[in-house]
Parts: sequence; structure tokens; C-alpha cells
Amino acid sequence: RLGRVGAQEVVGRLAAVGEIGPLGSANVGYGAANAVRLRVLEGLDRVDRRQALLAGFLIGETSGVPEVDEQALRLAGLSHFVAVSGSNVGLFLVGWWLLLGPLATRPRRRALLGLVGIVLFVLITRAEPSVLRAGTMAGLVLVGRLIGVDLDGWTVLGVTVSTVIVWSGDMATSVAFQLSSAATIGVMLAIRVPLPPGPKVRRWLVGAAVATSFAQATVAPLLVMHFGSIPILAPVANVLAAPLVAVATAIGWPATLLGNGILVEVASAPAGLVLGIAEVAAGWPQAGVLGAGLLGILATAMARPRLRPFAVTGLVLSVVWSTVSIGAPPALPTVVFLDVGQGDATLLLDPSGAVVLVDGGREPAVLAAALRRNGIRHIDLLVVTHGDADHVADSGIWLDGYRSTSCGTPGSKTLAS
Repeated sequence: RLGRVGAQEVVGRLAAVGEIGPLGSANVGYGAANAVRLRVLEGLDRVDRRQALLAGFLIGETSGVPEVDEQALRLAGLSHFVAVSGSNVGLFLVGWWLLLGPLATRPRRRALLGLVGIVLFVLITRAEPSVLRAGTMAGLVLVGRLIGVDLDGWTVLGVTVSTVIVWSGDMATSVAFQLSSAATIGVMLAIRVPLPPGPKVRRWLVGAAVATSFAQATVAPLLVMHFGSIPILAPVANVLAAPLVAVATAIGWPATLLGNGILVEVASAPAGLVLGIAEVAAGWPQAGVLGAGLLGILATAMARPRLRPFAVTGLVLSVVWSTVSIGAPPALPTVVFLDVGQGDATLLLDPSGAVVLVDGGREPAVLAAALRRNGIRHIDLLVVTHGDADHVADSGIWLDGYRSTSCGTPGSKTLAS
């Protein structure tokens, strides 16, 4: 069976045995979780990219999601929806309590059954780092209700992060755990921002915009450090995608568990819209260090009404900076050797504005930072001299982000577009 040891995924176990015989019955918890997981996957046709994404919403299973869609979700700032986090845990708990019906009517009994549901959900989703963070936080809140103690959100987050890292030191270096924790800090800060009076829909939209902006601001330094850029349209994309994900998830659970194909199609529709949002947002340029700083200023200004004019200015500057190329094309054909650490990466710049990149180094984030320093927003041709890792490693990851139109190798008569 699949499982985890700390932050490391485990596919199976090896053992030296003297005799071959039948194994004992599986752990009850894992057995139930695997049965639910299998039922969900059997109810979906993951050849359909919408249903492949729906599997990600429900149980964090993204093996069926096409690489181009995964890339679009990341560039749009929507990949956290398939990482399974707080909203997924909340929706699962609501469905869990509804399923239990009369058994979950009393507060303490509901809290106790909720703890069982959280453990089951963590096992179903293979204890991904973001799920551990969200599940542990929800579990602490429910434990507080069981013993009659209201726990402060910051206390819950602090205890959760400390507990998870003590349990598995690998989590401290897990990018998913870092991003999940940082985003939670942003959302908790956003809760303190007063919302303007008005209709509920307007207040919800403003609240969602504030929450996503704060979450993006708190994860921005990590995104720049690990991936070299941040999605400039992420706040807008998240406001549009969040209700669609909630609808798809709420319908997807009963649809897959009941094996109802019609309901699965209904749940797939909003998932398809999320893919559309991701494709549009991914086409926008990515912001670098300056964009991350402006996003932080924007979130800070939104928290203080008197500073909101500065927030608008900051947003405009961020969009302009990320959209307009830095500097004009060179007056003469120019060769730029990029510092990408181990490996090679060379830019060929033409006065017409054409950009050719020869090789890409080993690390996509390092290459992305080097391209931004030179004002590169698109690549017309990628030339790969040979297949060594320090020349072409993970080129597909950053290729879409820079909208390269063609790729070729020395001596090739055709180009792959």
C-alpha cells in the first residue's frame, strides 16, 4: 500500500522472509481509507482532464492530470487546490457529519466523530504535508471543543507547526508544508481586515479578494525562493476559482462514492472552468522579487483603509512592471552568457526582438531568475545542444512560463512547436 514515513512517500516495503504465506488483514484505518480512495478513482474517467482535476480536488491525486494543466495551475497560483488543504478538510467534515446524521447532533459527540473523520481523510489523501497541517489544526480545534476550551487560531497554528516538525523534521524543508503554513498565516491576518458595509455578495467578494491577496503576499517570498517567480494574477484567479472548486468538491464526493455518472459530469463542469481560468491566468507574465514586494505592500495597505489609495498604486505598478519588458532590444546582435550555476545557458538577442536560448542549466528557478534579470519575457527558440541534466533538466517546467514557440537540437531539420 501507499503511505508516508515523515515527509517521504512510501510505495511499498521490502522484508526478508523464510517462508511465503498469506499476509494478515490490513490495518483497519488504512483499509477503510484505501477503499474510499479506490471508490473515488473508480468513479472517475481520468482520461477526461476535467475529471482528472476533480480527483485532485477530492483526494489530492494528480497522476492523471496532464503536465500542461499542472503547469498552468502552478503559473496561475491555483495548484494549492489539488494539494488538499483547509477548505478540503472543511468540506469533507461537513459531508462526514451529514452522513452520520443523528450520531453527530450533540456538540461533543460531533467533535469526537469529527476527529475520526479527520484521521480517515488524512489517510485517504496519503498524509500530504498540506493535509497534515490542515488536519492537525482542525483536530486541535475539535479537541478544544471536547474539553471545553476555545483555542486561539495563532495558538493552534503554532502548536500544529511545532508538532508536525517535531514528529518529522523533514517537514521543515518541505516546500508544500512551508507554503501551506505561510498561506494560513496570510488568511488569518486577512480575517482582521474590516469589510465595507453592503450586500452580502459584495462583502464576500471583498473578503475573498483580501484573503487571497494576503495569502499570496505571505507565500510570495517562498515562491520567489523556490520557483523564481510569483503568479501576478493569482489573487483574481483564486477569487474566481474558489467557489468553483467548492461546488465541484461538494458534488464530487457523493457522485463518486455513489458511482453516479450524471453527478460526476455535473461536478466535472466547474472543474473544467477552473482549467479555463488557469489557462488564461498562466498566459500572464510572472512577477519576481519586486512583484513580491509590491504584493506585500498591497496586502499591508488593504489592512488599513487610509492606505488603500497606495494599494491601488502598488497593484498598478506591479502589473505594469510584470507586463512591460525591461529594456529595449539591443542595437546589435548580442550574446549573453547566463550565470546558472552548474551547466550552461546562453542568450542570443537580435535587434528585431527575437530571443534564442541555448541550453537551460540544471535548476529551472535559477534560470528563471537569470532571464528576468535580463528582461526576458518570451523565448522564440530553445536550442538543446545535448541531453545532459545540466543543459536541459526540467526545461518543460519553465518553457511554458516563458512562452517559447519552438524547440530544436543542432542539426535538426524540423522544430517542435
